[in-house]
Order: sequence, then C-alpha cells, then structure tokens
Amino acid sequence: MSYRAAAIDLCSDFGGIVLWLTLAGMNPLLAAAQMGIYLFLIALIMSRAVCEAGLMMTETSFLPDHLIRLVHPLPELGAANLSLMAVNNLVFNRDMRGLLLSPFLDDQKMAGEIGMKQRSLLLPLALAVVISFIAGSYFFLKFNYSLGGLRLYSYPNTDNPAWMYARAMGQMSGENPADATAYGGFASGIGVTMLLTWMRTQFAWFPLHPLGFAIAPSWSMLVLWFSCFVAWVIKSNVLRFGGIDTFRRLAPFMMGMIMGEFTTSVGWAIVSMTTPTIFGIKFFNAPGFPWR
Repeated sequence: MSYRAAAIDLCSDFGGIVLWLTLAGMNPLLAAAQMGIYLFLIALIMSRAVCEAGLMMTETSFLPDHLIRLVHPLPELGAANLSLMAVNNLVFNRDMRGLLLSPFLDDQKMAGEIGMKQRSLLLPLALAVVISFIAGSYFFLKFNYSLGGLRLYSYPNTDNPAWMYARAMGQMSGENPADATAYGGFASGIGVTMLLTWMRTQFAWFPLHPLGFAIAPSWSMLVLWFSCFVAWVIKSNVLRFGGIDTFRRLAPFMMGMIMGEFTTSVGWAIVSMTTPTIFGIKFFNAPGFPWR
C-alpha cells in the first residue's frame, strides 16, 4: 500500500468512527478527541511496548478522559457524552488485550527479520483474525446463554462495565475534577519522558527506556514485573560474562521455555474441558457445561 493510500484510508476510517459516534449522540469534537487519543497515542504506545519491549499484552495506564479533563470540565459535557465516553472506555480504551495493532506490527516485524515480503503474511493474519473472531464470539454467546453471564469470569461481564459506568456517574456529579496534581503529573510525565529519551540517544550505557516509564503503572507490569526482572537478570549476566555468542546459543533454550509454558497451559485447558476428573481432582462442576 502506498503512503498516499494509507493516509486516505486512515482519514476516511477515522472520519467514519467520528460519524458513527456522532450519530450515536456524541459531540463530534469530543468523539474526535477521545478516539484520536486512543488510536494515535494509547494504541501506538502500547503496541510499541509489545513489539519493541516484548510486553505480553496491551493494557493502558491512562484513559482519554484523563487528558480531556485537563482542558475542559467533564461534568459540563453532559450525561449523553459522558455515557458514550464510558461505552468507548469499556469497549476500546480500558482493556486493550484485544488490540489488533499489536499482532499486526509483530507480523510485519517477523516478515522483516526473516527476509519475507511484508505483504506475504497479510493473508495468514487476516485468516487468524476472522477465525478467532468467529470462535470467540461463538463461545462467548454459548457460555453466557448456557451457563449465565453471572457464573462466568466476573471481570468482563460485570466488574469492568460497573467500574466504567460508576466512573461516568462520578463525572456527571462533578467528582474528581482536574487539580494541581493532575496538571503537575501531566507536565512531569512529559519532562521525564523527554529526559529518558534524550539520555537513551546520548549515552549507550543508560539502562532506562522511556517505554518502561509509560507501561510501569499498567496492569501488565503489576502481574509480570517479577518475570521481567528475572529475564533481565539472566540476560544481563549472560551478556556480561558470556558475550553475544553465548546469548545466541542460549536463545533457542529460552524460547523453548516460553513455548513450554504456553503448551502446558493449553494442554491442561484441554484436559479440563474433556475430562471431568483426573487423579481424583474435579476440574469443572458447572451444570450444563458442554463437554461434560
């Protein structure tokens, strides 16, 4: 795709998003601000954290309304706008583990590293998206209607929606307005990021990456920080005492460790779905479970 075609597609698609939200009852400027922050800031930062820094999943550490409230009081936006902002936060912004930009960039990165044409992996990626969407939609509806949404994992069905709408209700009543802490945090965040970026470009020994600063308060790092710390310790010592040759020789073993963990998880998931009990342990006891 040419740069001109990509730019035209980007503008027309973004215009379609704004039009859709406007027809739903949202102010078009607010729609452009919220989805613009989501697509051009949050999605890009989190996807880069996956593809460059190796983070396993994308989940943001801030929402668009954190920035919007710095320039306009949120209660003045009205109930309709705040309700639609809550919907967008719920579906798009808050939990980005389904963000398609991350696997797309990984796909392009793999093609570049192994010398393939980047377009050659587009069809497998498209097939993966379609198949996973159909399978995920089927099982989501199947389990919610056969078992009941309240009996399934509470986070996507009740906890996160309740959190986002409680947040919207608080904004409607004027809770948590922007204060000196919000403006100071925004300014200091810009300053620290610029400093880290400058240090990385000027000094090869500087160990701190600005992406780490961006993803540090995200849920991903809350649950994965120790794994990242162990990996850093191992990699640092291998490079320090063994050099790059030792690092390359150990890379297949470490990749095997990662594949082994995922394979084990998938294996036990299959066992739990197909076998009610094994070694006297009952895996699943919900009435109506389709594999019982």
